[in-house]
Amino acid sequence: MVDTVENGVLICGLGRCGSSLVCQMFHAGGADVAGKYPSFETPESFNGAWVVDQLSAGRVVKVLDPFRYDLPDLGETPVIWLDRNPKQQARSIIKLGVAFGQVTRSPTGKDFGGMRKLLERDRLKAMRFLKQVCKVKPHVFKFEDIIAAPEWAATQFTIVSKKYLNVVRMADQVIERRPECLPNLLEIEQYIRGENAQGN
Repeated sequence: MVDTVENGVLICGLGRCGSSLVCQMFHAGGADVAGKYPSFETPESFNGAWVVDQLSAGRVVKVLDPFRYDLPDLGETPVIWLDRNPKQQARSIIKLGVAFGQVTRSPTGKDFGGMRKLLERDRLKAMRFLKQVCKVKPHVFKFEDIIAAPEWAATQFTIVSKKYLNVVRMADQVIERRPECLPNLLEIEQYIRGENAQGN
């Protein structure tokens, strides 16, 4: 069981839910976030034991598809669950697949519909799993609400996490945009900007 006195925060959701953005917000606000900017993922991110170690060290940890992990009783570890309009989320997942060559043909309406059903199914599985390993209910936030009201979202994240963070800097991480799936990939642009800022 994770020591809930010194534990961190779980950022959970399904793919393309806004988890990277929320991790960026916590990082900018002064929290210790596991992984590397901008996605806050490493090869170890998919190892349940590594996740527990990071939580016990008080870090914010991103865990997508939590039901795929071998996690112990997490006690009262705060969990932030991120929802997104399933139609837009499905479009974003397939867009990413096309960008990285995982989707090799032009996607059809059937592909988008199938992905949306898969997201709805996996959300139920994830919520059942979190109920088993957590003593507290996940705090559910919508991607669309974070985009529309970043200062409100940042304030709520500080309350949920019980961390003293810079709300203004957290809110500044949210790029003003429409919440719908965009044609570009912000993560790649952020990675390039981050590398350039480091002089690499």
